[in-house]
Amino acid sequence: MSTIEEVFVMKLKKVFLGTVLIPLILGGCSIQSGVTSHQVKQVKWMMRGGSLSIINNKQIPSGYSRIIFIRNNDNQRSVNIAIDGRFQTSLHKSSFSSILLCPKQYSIGLVKEKQKNNQLLIDSYSLNTKDGSIHYVLINPEGHEVSAQEISEDDVKKLLKEQVYLEQTHQISRVQRDQCSAAEIVVDKPIDLHIEFDFDKASIRSQYNQRIADVVAFMENNSTALLHLEGHTDNMGNASYNLILSNKRAEAVRQEFVSKYNIDASRITAKGYGETRPVATNSTKAGRQLNRRVDARIMIKN
Repeated sequence: MSTIEEVFVMKLKKVFLGTVLIPLILGGCSIQSGVTSHQVKQVKWMMRGGSLSIINNKQIPSGYSRIIFIRNNDNQRSVNIAIDGRFQTSLHKSSFSSILLCPKQYSIGLVKEKQKNNQLLIDSYSLNTKDGSIHYVLINPEGHEVSAQEISEDDVKKLLKEQVYLEQTHQISRVQRDQCSAAEIVVDKPIDLHIEFDFDKASIRSQYNQRIADVVAFMENNSTALLHLEGHTDNMGNASYNLILSNKRAEAVRQEFVSKYNIDASRITAKGYGETRPVATNSTKAGRQLNRRVDARIMIKN
C-alpha cells in the first residue's frame, strides 16, 4: 500500500470512529441528553455542569433573587432566552440555566433557535422577583411557539424524579446584574458584602464596586466603625490550599478599601476560613460559586 493510500485509510478510520463509536458510547449513558463537552482541535470546553437540585432562600444573598430556567427532554431545537432583552442562554433539552439578579420585575424573552433572529423581546412575559426569592421557570418549545411557566418547588421535585437536568455552562450571559441597591448595614452582624470569586481566583469582579462603595460610605460617616473581612472557598482542592486562597481573597478586598478608597488599614482586619463555612451545597456548580466569597462584619469601637 502506498503512503497516500495509508493516509486515506487512517482518515477513513477516524471518520468511522467519530460517527459510529461515539454515538454508541453516548447511547449507553443513563442520561440521554447529549454530550457534556465539545472539542475543536486541541481546545476543549465543558458544555454541562452539575445536576439540578432544590435550593432554599438561605442560599440567596440578601438583596438578590435567583431565576432558574428548566427545559425537559423534548425533541425541539434550543431556545434562546433573554432577560430584559439581554442574552442569558440558548437552552438545550434536559438542561437548566441559573442566574442571580437584583429583585425587581423582569421581561423574559423567548426565541427558538431555528427562527434565527435576535428579537428577544417579541415573545416575552413578566416575572416579578423579590429579595431572597427563587423562581423556577419551565421552558416549553411546542411547534413554532415557545411558552414559559413558573412552577413550584413541589413541581420541580416531581420533575427530578423523572429525569436529571444538567446545568448549561458553555455560554456567556450578557445580563447586567451589578445595579442592586444596597442592603441595610447592621452593626456587629454579617453584612451583604458577599463578593464572589471565579474558581481558584482572588481578583475582584467589577460588578461588586458599588457594594464596596456603599460600605466605604458607611465607614466614612462612622469614624469609629471597624470592618472584619471573612474569606471563603468551595471544597475543590485540598483544605490547606483553600485556607491560603481564602486568606488571599479576604486580603484582596482589604487592599481595595485601603488602596482605592483610602480607608485606614488599622480599621480593617481580614481572615480566611477556607472551605469550613459554606453557605450552600458544594455538590453543584451554583452552590460552589456562592461559597467562593468574602463576607464582612461591621463593628463600632468604643
